[in-house]
Amino acid sequence: MTKLMLERDQNCEARKSLERRIRSKTRRIALLSPYTGSNLGDGAILHALVQNIRVKLPEADFVLFDLDPERTSLLHRLPALPITGLIVDNYSNPLKEALGIGGDFETSEATATRRFWHRIKHNKLARRLFRRAWVIAKTVYNLPSNVVREIGHLRWMYGLLQEFQLVIVAGGGQIDDYWGGAFGHPYTLWKWSLLSKLTGVDFIVLSTGMDSLRSWLSVLLTKQMLQKAPYRSYRDEGSKELLANHSINLSSHVVPDLAFSFPLEEIPVQRRVVAPKTVLHVGLSPIAYMHPEHWPRKDAGVYRKYEEALASFACWLLNSGHNVTLFATDAPDYQVIESLCKRPDLRLSSRTRERLNKVNVRTAQELLSELVAFDVVVASRLHGVILSHLCGNPTVAISYERKVVQHMLEMGQEDLCVDIHGVETALLTKAFVTCITDRFVRMQEIGARVGVKRGELDSQYNLVIQMLNT
Repeated sequence: MTKLMLERDQNCEARKSLERRIRSKTRRIALLSPYTGSNLGDGAILHALVQNIRVKLPEADFVLFDLDPERTSLLHRLPALPITGLIVDNYSNPLKEALGIGGDFETSEATATRRFWHRIKHNKLARRLFRRAWVIAKTVYNLPSNVVREIGHLRWMYGLLQEFQLVIVAGGGQIDDYWGGAFGHPYTLWKWSLLSKLTGVDFIVLSTGMDSLRSWLSVLLTKQMLQKAPYRSYRDEGSKELLANHSINLSSHVVPDLAFSFPLEEIPVQRRVVAPKTVLHVGLSPIAYMHPEHWPRKDAGVYRKYEEALASFACWLLNSGHNVTLFATDAPDYQVIESLCKRPDLRLSSRTRERLNKVNVRTAQELLSELVAFDVVVASRLHGVILSHLCGNPTVAISYERKVVQHMLEMGQEDLCVDIHGVETALLTKAFVTCITDRFVRMQEIGARVGVKRGELDSQYNLVIQMLNT
C-alpha cells in the first residue's frame, strides 16, 4: 500500500510540474488523438502536424491528449495528458496507469477472481452464454468510479484549457465508435468540443475520417461535436457521404490525410532505380483483423483464411527468388507476424529462409527508413499503404475497410486493391504481377498525386496559422 501511495504522490507531482510547464508557454495548441504510441499511422499524423506548424510558427507549443500519455510523451518529446477519465473496454484501457487505477497492490483473492474471469472470457461457449450479462454487470460495477474519475478529469481539463489558444482533432479515423462504443471516442470528442466552447478556445477538426457510427447516441454526440467546430475537414469524400447518411450535412472541406505532409527531409534519400530488377525487395505488412485476441469483432474463420493466404503468398514470393521483409504498423500485428513465421506451410530451405526477414519499428521515422528500401509493398492497414505511397512505392493493398479502397481509388491504384474478406493467394499473386509489370510508371503517377496532396495540406496549414494569429 505504501508503494502504491508513493507512486500516486509522484504522479501528482509530475502532473503539477507539467501544468507549470504548460502555463509558462504561449501559442499553446492541444492535439486530440486516440493514440497509444503503437499505431504508426497516428504517430506519423501527429509528427507531420507538429512539424508543419512549427515551420510556419516556431513559437507554437503543443500538448498531446491521448490514450497513453507516458509513452507518447517519450516518443514525441512533447508533454502529454489523458484524453478522458473514463475506462472503456476496447478504447481507453491503456489509461488505467495514467489515471492511477490498479497497481502492484493486489490481494490473492483479487488475482484468483481475475484469472477465473479470464478463463470465462476466452471460453467460446461461456462467452456466448454470458457475454451480454457480463458486459452489463461490469458496466454497473465500474460506473461509480468511472463517474468520479470523469468529473475530476472534466474539472482538471476545464482549468487547464483556459491556457490554450487552439484545440485540434488531429486527423486519423476519429469519427468512429467501433472501438469502445458511444462512450469511447464519440463522447470524448464531444466533451472536448464542449470544454472548448465553455473556455472560449477555438476547436477545429483537421482531415479526419469517418469509419463507423453504429448507435443513435454516437451520431448525436458526433453531430454536436462537429457543429461546435468553426473549421472542419475530412480526408475523403466517402467520409462526408457517410456522415450525410446520418443526416450530418455540415459545411466542410475535403483535405488529404495529414500523413501525406510528413516532412520529406526526414525521409532517407530514395535509391535511384536505373534498370528493371528480376529480384525485388518486397515489404509485407499484415493486420490483426478479426483476430480472436486483438479485434473488437472477432471472426476466427475470416482471420484464419487471411493468414493462410498471406503465408502462401509469402512462400510464392520467396520461391520466385524475391526478398521479403515482414513489418507492422501497429502493435497487435506483430503477433500476426510471429504466427506467420511459425506456420508449417512456411517451412523453407535454409537458403530460402535467409531471404525472409522481419523488422521492429517504434516510430514513423523508423518505418519510413524501412519503406524506402522496398521495391514493392503489400500492406493491409491504411497508413501502411499511405506511407508506402509517400515513399513512392508501388503498393498492393489488402483492404479491410472502405477507407483503404477509397485511398487506392484516389491514387489511381484501384486495380491493386484486394478485399480481405475474399482474399486468396491467386488474387494476391495476380495483383503483385500487375504491380511489377509497370512499376516505374506507377512510381511516377504516385509521386505526382502525392505532390498534389501535399500542396492541399500546405494550404490548410496556412489557414491554421491564420487562426492562431487572429
